[in-house]
Parts: sequence; C-alpha cells; structure tokens
Amino acid sequence: MLASYGLDEATLGCPVRTSMDVVDLPAEVGGRTVVTDAEASKASATIVVNRVKPHTDFHGPYESGLLKMVAIGLGNRVQAERIHAYGSAGLRELVPEIGAEVLAHGNVALGVAIVENALEQVMAVEAVPAAQIPDIEPELLALARAHMPRLPIDDLDVLLVDQMGKDISGVGMDTNVIGRTMIFGEPDPETPRIRMIGCHRLTPASHGNACGMGLADVVPRAFADAIDHDVTRTNIVTSGFLLRGKLPLVADDDRHVWELCARGAGAVDVSAVRAARIVDTLHCAELWATESVCRDLEGRGDITIDRTALALHGEDGELRPFDPA
Repeated sequence: MLASYGLDEATLGCPVRTSMDVVDLPAEVGGRTVVTDAEASKASATIVVNRVKPHTDFHGPYESGLLKMVAIGLGNRVQAERIHAYGSAGLRELVPEIGAEVLAHGNVALGVAIVENALEQVMAVEAVPAAQIPDIEPELLALARAHMPRLPIDDLDVLLVDQMGKDISGVGMDTNVIGRTMIFGEPDPETPRIRMIGCHRLTPASHGNACGMGLADVVPRAFADAIDHDVTRTNIVTSGFLLRGKLPLVADDDRHVWELCARGAGAVDVSAVRAARIVDTLHCAELWATESVCRDLEGRGDITIDRTALALHGEDGELRPFDPA
C-alpha cells in the first residue's frame, strides 16, 4: 500500500519496516493491556504524523488526528479491533484514554499535525510535543472543521458521486459531506439531507477495498465487479460498522444508476428532480446540478452558476467526463 503511493525505501531514503507485531506497555485500560507497535518500540523515539480532521464515525474533542494515530495507528490490528469492538462509543472514549497511556509509557516524542482546507490544500502544519497533544489537538480539530469540504445545498433528491475510495476517505466517502453515518445508534449529521446517493467507481488506489459502499444506494456493475471482497470484509469487520459493508443495489450502467436513484427518491417529474453531481467528497468546489438546485443557489456571492447544458451520460450509458466549465 505504501509503495503504491510512492513511499518506499528508494524515494524516502530510509528503511521501511512494517508489521502487525505489538508489545505490551505497563498500563491497562478497561482491564486490557495497552499495546504499541513492536518496531516503533525499538526506536530511540517515535514521531506520529496525521491529518487532523472531523471523523466519519463520531464527533468529540478528539476525532481523526494525533491521538488516534497514537492509540490505533501504533496499536496495529490488535488495538484497532479492541477499540472498534465498542463501536463509535469506543472510538470517542477509548482513543483518548489509550492514547494518554501510550504517550505516558511509550516513546512518542512528537506529533506532526496537518490541517487541510476544503480544497485539500495544506493550511497548517504544527509540531506538537507529545505531552501537549491532548491540549492542542482539539484546537486544530476546530480549525479543520471550520474549513472542511461541504455541499452548498442542504436538500437533494439525488447526489451522484463519480468515485469513492480509501484515498478519498477512510470510509470511501466523507460522511460529514454526504450527511450519512450508517452506524446504529449514532445520529446522522443534520445536513445535508439526501434521499438517494449513487456512486460510480472505486478509485484505483483503493485496490478493491470498497469499505463504506453501504453509504451509497446504487452502484453500476463496473463498481461491483471491482470489489475485492476479502479486503473489504477485513476492513469492515475490523471497524465493527458492518452496515457500511452492504452492497448497494447494482445497476446495469451509469445511466441506470441515475434512473434508479431518481425513482428511489420518488421523483415523479424527473425534470424537476433536485440533483447534484460531484467528483468525490474531497472535491466539492465544483458540481453539476439540475435547474431546480441552480435556482436555489442564485444570488449567492460565493457561487458562480454556468447554465451551459452538460449531459450526464454518453450514448454508451457511461458518465461523461466531469467538466463543470
């Protein structure tokens, strides 16, 4: 996986050592020994690096960031499964507790926090001494939340997403953008409210991992054929959120995805359907939208509307290339 992103010993100029082995630390949380990565424990010091951003499973003072990397990233599959076994409550409550014990008894010296804006551009990088991570991370999370991607409209009948994948979000599509959590007992975001979601492709960088496909309602056959079910099942079971692993309704092609989504949204008059299309949940600055949505967006100073007609599909039933211009 690292090599596929261009991160190997040749490009990094240093050894790459990775395994799922862990060692015990002299600490317990919930009656279980806290563990940390065996390779990292041999080092003079460990530096953790992660984006700080709103989590796709839950909300709290610590979400996706440095403490998560300390507790789950360094804890490998062993600690990830222990924490995820408690669902979103485990993530919200156990990550800070276990992270604090790893910081106290492990060799983490520093955390490098990265905050991105809605255009996926780095807007802040902060080196945080290990002891200060619990105090500083919530401030960075608030900064990330204020600048995260979001749709410009709250109510849609249909949202079409060109692609989803692990390189887009850990759950394929950012739940904060699409307004769906799909975790029993965990509330959905108040907005946006979307009746039907169609997703068309898995990104190549996902290597068939369709974790989060259950967030969509309809996918084309090309999506279904690209799924590596063994990899997807491992990811889903480790997370504990099995609802997200359900295979959506499979359409014949991209045009059929649109037709089924419109029908599922109860759109009697397709010409009046409130629909939008985005490339993925990391890229929401430009979108294709139907006329009814465009009318709602008129007059907003932060939005430019181009009413040049853009057909969704070609004669072969496939999505036309996304070209808002």
